[in-house]
Amino acid sequence: MKHLISLFLPLLITLVLLCLPTPEGLAPYAWHFFAVFAGAIVGLILEPLPGAVVRLTAVVIITLGSE
Repeated sequence: MKHLISLFLPLLITLVLLCLPTPEGLAPYAWHFFAVFAGAIVGLILEPLPGAVVRLTAVVIITLGSE
């Protein structure tokens, strides 16, 4: 159960931050980058997967989500 929580917590943090309104004066894409960055940091702290996999996943998400 603990491994399952540590696996989905970074995703949950990212989704919660993406659902929050963008702070005033900040571009929406910057807020999206921050949300993915925060999720990656949580993933690196909890280590549900090796660090390289967490970092590569964050890079792929940013690449696919950017216009």
